[in-house]
Amino acid sequence: DYRLLQGDAREVGELLAPESVDFCVSSPPYWDILRQRRTADKREERHYGDRAANLGEIREYDAFLAALRAVFEGLWRALRPGGYCCLVVMDLRKGARFYPLHQEVAHLMEKVGFTYDDLIVWDRRAEYNNLRPLGYPCKFRINKVHEFILIFEKIVADGTG
Repeated sequence: DYRLLQGDAREVGELLAPESVDFCVSSPPYWDILRQRRTADKREERHYGDRAANLGEIREYDAFLAALRAVFEGLWRALRPGGYCCLVVMDLRKGARFYPLHQEVAHLMEKVGFTYDDLIVWDRRAEYNNLRPLGYPCKFRINKVHEFILIFEKIVADGTG
């Protein structure tokens, strides 16, 4: 049995009954990078709407992470003890700075209370262009052809889960 809900992900804790979800899979927004022109494959930016509440519209990285944490807190409330949550994320680069988003997400999930159960490196070469250096000859950058699947379990204080 399933229901389709549409709304702000930060409200998931209010939209779903406590401990009513067995399994969650999601690919959280990758901050505001989807608006950037994709230089590796010459594709134009993707536009996902202009709603100010969209997590992908948040410009400051720390504010973005705080918004993600609010989503994860709602997931914690909605997930039953012993339930699992899988998150698909990719590390990113903005200008000269590298952001290890998969590490940040794992840390946030643990702060909320989830147990980090496993990590899968998803080889996406079939979907992305082949591995190649970017920025040559100025700076060596390698394009990303993988994503991470982070697996978390909700284990509560009494050991349930």
